[in-house]
Amino acid sequence: MKKRLISTALALCMVLAMMPAAFAASSAPTGLEWVEKPGEIQKEFTDGENYPEKIYPGYVTFDRIADGSNVYKIEFFKDGEEVAQSTYHYQATDKSAKCAAALFVEEPRESGDYKFTVQMVENDQVEESEVATSEVWHYEAPEAQLAPPNNVQWDGSTARWEAVDGADDYMVVWYFAATEEEEPKIAGSTWGFGEVDNLQLTLEDWVIEEHGEGYYSFKIRALSEDVTKIRPSELSEMSPVYHTDQAAQGIESSLEEILKDLEEDSSKDAVDAAVEAVKNLDKEELRVAMAADQENDGVTAQIQELEKKTGVTVKSSVEDDFGIDEKQITLVGAALNAAEGTQNVTFQVSKPEKEAVVPGVYEDTIQFDFQLEGAEEPEGKLAVPIKITMPIPEDITPENLRILHYSADGKIEEIILPYIHPKDGGWYATFVVTHFSTFAFAESKGAAAIGETPYDTLQKAVDAVENDGTITLLADCDETVTISREVRFTLDKGEYAFTGKIQAGTGYHITEKDGVYTVEKDTTPVEDNDDDSSSSGSSTTFFRMLAVTVYRYPLP
Repeated sequence: MKKRLISTALALCMVLAMMPAAFAASSAPTGLEWVEKPGEIQKEFTDGENYPEKIYPGYVTFDRIADGSNVYKIEFFKDGEEVAQSTYHYQATDKSAKCAAALFVEEPRESGDYKFTVQMVENDQVEESEVATSEVWHYEAPEAQLAPPNNVQWDGSTARWEAVDGADDYMVVWYFAATEEEEPKIAGSTWGFGEVDNLQLTLEDWVIEEHGEGYYSFKIRALSEDVTKIRPSELSEMSPVYHTDQAAQGIESSLEEILKDLEEDSSKDAVDAAVEAVKNLDKEELRVAMAADQENDGVTAQIQELEKKTGVTVKSSVEDDFGIDEKQITLVGAALNAAEGTQNVTFQVSKPEKEAVVPGVYEDTIQFDFQLEGAEEPEGKLAVPIKITMPIPEDITPENLRILHYSADGKIEEIILPYIHPKDGGWYATFVVTHFSTFAFAESKGAAAIGETPYDTLQKAVDAVENDGTITLLADCDETVTISREVRFTLDKGEYAFTGKIQAGTGYHITEKDGVYTVEKDTTPVEDNDDDSSSSGSSTTFFRMLAVTVYRYPLP
């Protein structure tokens, strides 16, 4: 599988069947099976993009309900007790006869008798289905287990680690803390066979843009394609801390050196040399620094200063149908991408020749093709990252905006959480890109919010809530949520129904009164296995399989 995520993973998807407005009840899914040997299932889509999807021992498959939702809740049980659950959102155009899920293989499992249940989640056209239960699969955990990766380190903003003998791939778990003293919390994860580049993975845009400036770290798990022969590893030790200021400070220092000798009357040769020096900076470090500079008074201002000296004119051209004033678009870094001898570059915003598939958890979508005419690399690749600020379409609620960035093959490459800010009486989105292709501005329906910050899942909101904070539901919710830390918070259901469960993780207990949940440590000593990704009770992970099935949730 190819990484270009969540994730990452990236998209969360459901299909809206063309049915009458009245709800149509569905019977339980059928064809529930455990995968016991490597194989594949055929994936078929309404846009004609069909391919075989690989499946591995420990995966589960089931028959998709025709004309139903493409969202399924899957729960795993060991010896009769729930050990993991997640909600899978399959591609909006997916019409495949079979669906696959890989939750079981994401961490080492104990020997025992396992079964799983599948339930189709309702949408505007269909009711939730009945629950289907699989046959029991006796899993005999092999003695062999992959070793956890060693030497987990940052190389700039790129996570690196040593290879593990026998590993088929790796899982990266991202952590974030707002301050140096704060205990890091899980910010998401990226995995899936072939998803992680060879022993390295750059800190994902969606992680930075969601959490902002702060302290990042990570752990690594080695994965096995056949959990019947060798178990995945435990998580590695925590990496050193990476602070986004490191990128900013390093880039700022480099830019100061580049700019210090340039005067107002600097020769063209001197300016060209400075531009070339910027192009030779670490692109990922520059991207991180530009994204973190929300006030535009650091790295962004330095780039703007150099752009003025180039004499290159930058303008925007927007198709009339979008209703966006091209004068309201600002670009930083575009002039530095001008081809040699070119004094004019144009940022073109147009309709894509072929509309991309937008996941069903998004609404009010507007799709754009971004191109930079006169750029040094016209195929979309940029020599210098570009920071784009543009108005948010009126139909989209600003705080729920997500920007879906598609690769050339029509798959979602990344989901951008832009910096949202008011300007001139309207709302604007600022984001940094390293290449151009099709983008979709979309409104996330969301599951819950803390203040004005929406979260795709209740688990994600619970992971983020601070002591004495309030979580507000944005939709009906049936999630099972697990908390493994001391915290007190209020769940404001408002007009929505909460039919799920909020439960304490191992070593904690929970009480609830009038919507206020209090989680405390058990007084009885418990064994600490130091495995932050344990899916006891609930598992919400991020992974992408062939960029078709994408999950972008934090781990419990």
